[in-house]
Formats: sequence, C-alpha cells, structure tokens
Amino acid sequence: MNTKILKREWFFNTRQDLLAGAVVGLALIPEAIAFSIIAGVDPKVGLYTSFIIAVITAFLGGRPGAISAATGAMALLMIDLVKDHGLQYLLAATFLTGVLQVIFGVLKLGRQMKYVPRAVMIGYINALAVLIFLAQLPQLTNVPVTVYILTVLSLAIIYILPRFTKAVPSPLEDFLQSFDFRELVDRVTIDLTQAHLWDQGAVEVVDKAVNKFRRNGADVKVVGLNEASATLFDRLAINKESVVIKNQNF
Repeated sequence: MNTKILKREWFFNTRQDLLAGAVVGLALIPEAIAFSIIAGVDPKVGLYTSFIIAVITAFLGGRPGAISAATGAMALLMIDLVKDHGLQYLLAATFLTGVLQVIFGVLKLGRQMKYVPRAVMIGYINALAVLIFLAQLPQLTNVPVTVYILTVLSLAIIYILPRFTKAVPSPLEDFLQSFDFRELVDRVTIDLTQAHLWDQGAVEVVDKAVNKFRRNGADVKVVGLNEASATLFDRLAINKESVVIKNQNF
C-alpha cells in the first residue's frame, strides 16, 4: 500500500481518533456488562464480543447507519433464547443475524422503512424502553444500599444537574446550545454530513434548532443526512417540509 494512502487512511486524524477510542472504550465496558446481564449470559461474553466487534470494525470499516457494538434491543430479544436453549444457540442466532443483514443490504431493503408508519416506530421505541426498564428491576432488588445511591446519583446528573450548570451537559442539549440564535440571518444550513440520527431524541433536538431559527424568519435547510437518518427524520420530525436534503453519497 502506498505510504501516502496509508497515512491518509490511518493517521490523518490521530488525536481525535485516540480521544474517540478512549470515550467509546469507557462507555462500552459498562454497556457490554449491562446488556450481558439483561441477556442472561456471563458479562465476560459481552466484553469479549464488544472488543472483537470494535477491532473488526476498525480494520474493515463501518458506516454511520451501523451499530458496531452491543445493543439493548438485541439483548432483550436474546433473553428467552439463552434461557431455553443456551449459549450455543446465541452464537447461531448471531451468525444468522449477520447473514440477514448482508442480504437486506444487498437488496437495499432499508429504503422500505419509509413505509413504516410513525406510530409503529414510536411504539417500538417506547416498548423497547419499557422492556429495558423491566429487565433492570431484578438488578435493584436485594442489593447493597450503595447501588441505590449510585442509581439516584446517576439520574440526578442526567436530569437535575443541567438545570443548575452546563459543566456536565447532556449531549443532545449541548448540541442544541451550540447554535447561536442571537444573530439575525435570512438563511441557515445545518450540515449533518458527519452525523447520524439514532433515535427520536436526536430528531427532536434538530427540530428544536430548526424551530428557533424559523421563529426569527430564517429559511432553514438540513443537509448531509445519510439515507437511514433521512428516513428517520422524515418519519419523526415536525419540520420536515422542504428541510431535508439527502446526501447523495450514501
């Protein structure tokens, strides 16, 4: 491989890559352990799997619409499978999931998500949240008092602390506050080429940003959305008329 190509592909953004790797690593460890507990497997299984996925993705590459880590949705689906059939079936189900994803990608079935009603998507997300919450309840029974203290402290940092200080901001609120709405402008372009909208919360934040500019009479456009993000925005956003311009590179 040419040295210039190697440098451009692997070392052009070393500082940010190291920082991103450290942040993801710190977040991935407790996440992998938690999802392993939900699925009913040894936490070491989740840690090893997450590490292998991260290494494979680093060398083979990924895309903004792909989750290259443990997910709560998959953990919930695996509860009954592991309980009834054991860890061996979990491995088989994982390979089958990968095969189906490759087939869906080749057939470009992701585009069909635009036909899924908004009510179905919101219902699925809410049901997933309820199931994750219920799966966590057994971990809060017959445990030391320290667990309850840490739980309350975590909730306070997320929901109460931002009311008094932005030193530890919520990521989405931090994104919203990064816009300066004091300037009077006629046109505003929000470029999300390097971003991906994962859920309804992310869509709502972009919606709020669009609303604040529009209230001042500005013409707002959101550009650079990849196909998955554009589909999600089209389904969940309030200000979707004449706002989204899909990035044709995806």
